[in-house]
Amino acid sequence: MSENGSTRKYDFVGLNKELLNHVGELLIAWLPGGKMVTSNEYGCGDLTGAPPKDGKGGSLRVNVTTGQWSDFATGESGGDLISLYAAIFSKTQSEAYLELRKSNFLNLNGGNVKVQIQNKNIVASVFQPPGSHTPPPDFYYEKYGDPIHVYTYKDKSENILFHVARYEKGTIKEFIPYSYTGKQWIKKMWKEPRPLYGLWRLRDGFPVLVVEGEKAADAAYEMFSKWFDIVSWPSGAQAYKKADWSPVYGREIVLWPDCDMATATSEADCRKYGVNKGDLIPSYAQVGTKAMLGVAELLQDHCNQIRLIDVNGHDRYARIHEGFDAADALKLGWDIEALKEWASKITIPIGVDGHPDKKNETLPSYMPKQSKTHSAVESELVPMPQGDLEDGEISVSFQELWMDLGLSTKKNGLSVIQNMDNVVRVFDRHPAFKDFVWIDTFHNKMFTRGIEYKNLDSYRE
Repeated sequence: MSENGSTRKYDFVGLNKELLNHVGELLIAWLPGGKMVTSNEYGCGDLTGAPPKDGKGGSLRVNVTTGQWSDFATGESGGDLISLYAAIFSKTQSEAYLELRKSNFLNLNGGNVKVQIQNKNIVASVFQPPGSHTPPPDFYYEKYGDPIHVYTYKDKSENILFHVARYEKGTIKEFIPYSYTGKQWIKKMWKEPRPLYGLWRLRDGFPVLVVEGEKAADAAYEMFSKWFDIVSWPSGAQAYKKADWSPVYGREIVLWPDCDMATATSEADCRKYGVNKGDLIPSYAQVGTKAMLGVAELLQDHCNQIRLIDVNGHDRYARIHEGFDAADALKLGWDIEALKEWASKITIPIGVDGHPDKKNETLPSYMPKQSKTHSAVESELVPMPQGDLEDGEISVSFQELWMDLGLSTKKNGLSVIQNMDNVVRVFDRHPAFKDFVWIDTFHNKMFTRGIEYKNLDSYRE
């Protein structure tokens, strides 16, 4: 409704056309760190307008002909410059439309379009902690009202860095960040690399439990802080690459993704994953688990032990429900024994091949290993599953079989790393294969002799 109560009509197509007439000036103003990377694409590091980290075009691309844009690192995208403005400045589509129509971004008088570059100190500025005497932001949001919860990110000394407010309306939920520029609070995510949630609760020597989202982190802390330090990262599953993971270097890591339980919904999914329509897609393709495997890849050169609670990968073990996470566990009254009972059957090691302390060493069969500086962690915590697949049960893909065996794979997940650790894992589960596989340590190559696969069942334990 307009101010006088009449119905307002939004002409998004028309406004986008007007914006495209000045697309170059607008993109320089909105995304000052970017540049033209092709004849019709403008690229930069991300929605903050940061320069590309790769020295090339960056993950955020804007088509200067149509206004369509996409951040390939986070999955965010839109169909016009209005949605781009909304994403940059944390606005709704209608808010973005009205601001672009009425504000000093475009002065539309009598059809004479004149671009006025807004002061970009908000986007280009380096956010800073607000200070102990800075009033908090006004979290009221016209679209949703007051937030149901505000998560405050702090540094190791408990200084406030920024806030993330959680809003819910019916089945819709939205997270909006509030960062301080030195002069004002704005709805903008903190600069990269972004701090982890839970920094101020880190202690020396504790294993680290990584969960998905601030709500899950607070719940896990309430239940398991006697045994683990708990962290998460901001901006959703796909933004793990934008976080600073260095505070947990050297720790033993346990990764707990949300139980997404996504299924194959198309024939393309069925062909891609080797499953039937309606069946669960493999664990490595589930959004939460995929993100946690990405976290493991970032940490593999810095941590001695990384383990994943494979919430989707073993359907013969009990799952709770779709979306299950630590917050749900808290509602059920879980304690450390309940975690052990549930996670013991579905926890797998993530390979740290190449780490100087792990060469040719089989990872221990429990999670996590007792800390050298924290004796309260029981060494039998969360044992690995033992034994073969049950009769008649098969893995839906090679990747699931590799995960079931705990094998280290290459970064693309499409092939197994040929090393002694993987060979030992296969032999532990299938001793009969010892006569078929061997390692030439001088040439660092793996050799096999032929197996008649039609008789493979005879090699089961």
